[in-house]
This record gives sequence, C-alpha cells and structure tokens, in this order.
Amino acid sequence: MKMLNLVLRLCCISLLICASGTASFAAAGSGPVLEYTSDKSLEKGIINQMVKRQGRFTITFSQQDRFKRVSLINKLWMPMIKKILRENDYLRYSFIRKGKYMARIHDYRIEADFKYHTDQEQERDVTREVRKVLAGIVSENDSAEKKTTAIYNWIRDNVAYESAMDDKCADDKCTAYGAIVNKKANCMGYAALAHRMLNRAGVEN
Repeated sequence: MKMLNLVLRLCCISLLICASGTASFAAAGSGPVLEYTSDKSLEKGIINQMVKRQGRFTITFSQQDRFKRVSLINKLWMPMIKKILRENDYLRYSFIRKGKYMARIHDYRIEADFKYHTDQEQERDVTREVRKVLAGIVSENDSAEKKTTAIYNWIRDNVAYESAMDDKCADDKCTAYGAIVNKKANCMGYAALAHRMLNRAGVEN
C-alpha cells in the first residue's frame, strides 16, 4: 500500500508538470540563484534579496532524493517567509505578494516572485534623507528618549497626514519614502519612517 501511494504521488506530480507546460519554466528562473546549504544560510540569503527589493530569484536544492527535496521545500518555504516577516517589521510592511515554488520531476526548486511597495532606488533615497535629517536633529550622545522625541517632533512638523480611505498606498503614502521624500503619508507611512529613523539613530524599536 505504501509503495502504491508513492507511485500515485509521483504520477500526480508528473501530470501537473505536463499540464503546466514548458513555457512556464522558460519564463521562470530570472534573477539571482541561491543554492540551499542550510536553513540559516537560506534565511540570510532571502533577507538579503528582500532588502535589495529583488522581485524574482531562484532557490535550488541539490539533494539527490527527489522526495526529500519536495519535503524540504514544503517544510521550509512558507514557514521561513513567515518567520522573516514576523521578525522584521520594516520588511513586513514593505512586502506585497508572497512567493511560490514551481517544480518539475527532475529539478525541484523555488521560484520566488515578490512585490514590494518600494524599489531599491527609493530605499536608497530614504536612507540618504534619513541620514540628512538625523544629522540636524540628534547627536550620537543624546539619550534614547531625547532622540525619540526629536524624531517624533520632526515627523509631526514635516509630514502631512494623508487619509487611507481610498488606495492605502497611492502616491507611496504607506511608505517611508512617501513620508520623507514626498512629505505626506498615512499611518503606515508614519510608522515606517519612524522605524527607519529610530533604527538609524540607534534606538531599539
């Protein structure tokens, strides 16, 4: 019975792959390729791609046993993405669409297809503007309380509030970019900018 179940699973996978066609795989695979060596290195690699706002990247698995590879993918993928987003507030609120994996019988891999509210260039702009603003309102020797107050006051005085009643992220207003570059944001944008500024100032938040 166990052998029959194994054969049936293999047949089902083959049928799904044939139905999806080869065009899907020809289109997939763009972007960087990460090779799985350990859970820790994979998590670090995924975070690195997300910080860079990389939309598409591939994760490959070299385990010889195909069923072990499938089991590893199922065990790792969504739990790891959830863990990364749970532990990184800024990435969680920057993230729009979760990843997916595609598979064919001889080559199991994960094809990530991520969407973000901002791109890498916008994040660089945020970093530059945050440094510039902080240089004028806090000093390294200030207490955490003094830094927090200065950051709060700057955001309150310089960023206009925009309602989220319609499209919550129109004109980037749900992002730190919208807040510090466009000078307008909704609650998400306020929180994202405060997070970036406090982190840069060395205040745990």
